[in-house]
Amino acid sequence: MLKIINNFLRKKYWIYVFPALMDFSLGFLLLLVSIKAVQLGTAPFKLGILGSVWGISYFISNLVLSRFAHKRTANLFMVLGCLSFVAIAPGFIFFHSLAALFILAFLLGPATAFFFIGFQLFMGEGANLSVLKSTALYTLGWSTGLAFGFLVSGALVGLPPVISILPVVASSLLIILGLRFIGKFSARDRAGKKKENRHVFSGLDKTISPGTEKAYLLLGWVGIFTVSIVSGGIRFLMPKLIIDFFGLSPVVAGALLFLSFVIQAVFGLLLMKFPGWRYNFKAHSRMELLGLAGVFLALVTSGVTGVIILSVVVGIYSGHAFYNGVFYSLCQHQKRGRNVVVNESLVGISAIIGPLILGVALQAGISYFFLVPVLLIAVTYFIQAFLVRSVAS
Repeated sequence: MLKIINNFLRKKYWIYVFPALMDFSLGFLLLLVSIKAVQLGTAPFKLGILGSVWGISYFISNLVLSRFAHKRTANLFMVLGCLSFVAIAPGFIFFHSLAALFILAFLLGPATAFFFIGFQLFMGEGANLSVLKSTALYTLGWSTGLAFGFLVSGALVGLPPVISILPVVASSLLIILGLRFIGKFSARDRAGKKKENRHVFSGLDKTISPGTEKAYLLLGWVGIFTVSIVSGGIRFLMPKLIIDFFGLSPVVAGALLFLSFVIQAVFGLLLMKFPGWRYNFKAHSRMELLGLAGVFLALVTSGVTGVIILSVVVGIYSGHAFYNGVFYSLCQHQKRGRNVVVNESLVGISAIIGPLILGVALQAGISYFFLVPVLLIAVTYFIQAFLVRSVAS
């Protein structure tokens, strides 16, 4: 047991607890914003606009902060992100109007951008792991954090606000303490670190041509964009769908989001075991078709059963898309800082579009809500096929 613990600390796998804790706070507060808006009687379209406010703020923050993003500022960015969450959380104690929820959602954007731009630059320097492993553990970390954030938020939403925000404050403070801890460990092995990092971020497959590598980078970005539209919309509209349309409790909404993001976390981790899928379009194609079949089944089934199917399918599809998007970005050593910013900007743009599209769809009817993921995944399949085949031809 002691050997296992020592290896865990030496390899620094535990740094991936950081995105888990931060996304726990993010998932907690975003679901809290959505549930409180539903309780105020907000219509689906307005709820979609509320979700888009966070996306707009997050996107703009990424554009601004990208000018200052490099290894030297990574630690500072993460600390500022944590402190911002600690400062924003008490807003849920004092403010309860829809206007206040819009302001709180907007403020969460720069707080989130600070942390995740910093962490993606930091994680390769903090842990001596291959891109294959670091991407899998990163996907596991942030997805698990969101999952438990949704679950706990749904369960605690009925408690007094002073109690319900304590998990957010605690998780942010734990990250700051952890950063201090990893700083001491880094000082011990700094001598051998530069050599190891050259291996960590070198190209993993020397048989891949630059053109093919670029095509798959674009493929990964298309996947991130699509899945962020779907998952971002579901994240904000799930409480409305479950509470108002199906007459169930906020706990059920949190549990279904938990299910989707836990599956995303596990599937993203499992992809580490299939390195042959990295530059294999057949594997990508099968995953797209599986996702398309799944969301179509949800559309046909509809109702609560359809929501469960949708949650599972989106979880699998998202795990695959997010893993690939981050993996292809980090493989380009010289451009990984730029690629990280592109990743986060795509998440920000799709977080603007997703809640609006699914909000309009749910306003029109439940069947339209289920139809949107079918159309998006179908379009994505053809775009990705074009990108890869244009290189092969």
